[in-house]
Amino acid sequence: MNNIFYSKWFAISIMLLIGVAIGIIVIKPLLKRLAKTAKKREFHYLFQFLSTLKKISTVLGAVILLNFIGLYPLEIELKGTYDKVLVALDTVIISFLLGEFFIFIYDKYSNQNSDNKVSSIFHMLIRLLVYSVGILVISSILEYDIKTLLAALGVGGLAVALALIGKYVCRYANVGVKAIETGRLYKNGK
Repeated sequence: MNNIFYSKWFAISIMLLIGVAIGIIVIKPLLKRLAKTAKKREFHYLFQFLSTLKKISTVLGAVILLNFIGLYPLEIELKGTYDKVLVALDTVIISFLLGEFFIFIYDKYSNQNSDNKVSSIFHMLIRLLVYSVGILVISSILEYDIKTLLAALGVGGLAVALALIGKYVCRYANVGVKAIETGRLYKNGK
């Protein structure tokens, strides 16, 4: 029975559960309190950042404690796959934080408020780009060759775009020609 406490998978499982518990019990209320203070002091961007961090507080707690598992004296070395998965989880957290940071930079230096539809589209594009780079880095860490998949998706997307362009160009060009022929130009849906 003593061997189970020195098993690497038991230690990883326990640290994962403790990390999730710390994320729920400690990190989430701490971030909530910090966000409330930031809102009172009118630090709007910091409030927004801390509010988004609250959403991943359980993952933050788990990843932080999994990073500290190296301090636990195990008889079995934690090398190989565990290290790769740990670095991949760290990359997920870093890509999330970078995405939120770039959104903060965009919001701060653009003249649009965050409720604007154009702004939310840019938020989605920023997240898409940052998360895509994160996925590429993670696939590189895990030694999974994603280049051929990306090339196939690019060629397939180009083929679909070229196949559909004729259909949509003709449809919208036809609507424009009919509007000009009848002499009625529609404005604001009327």
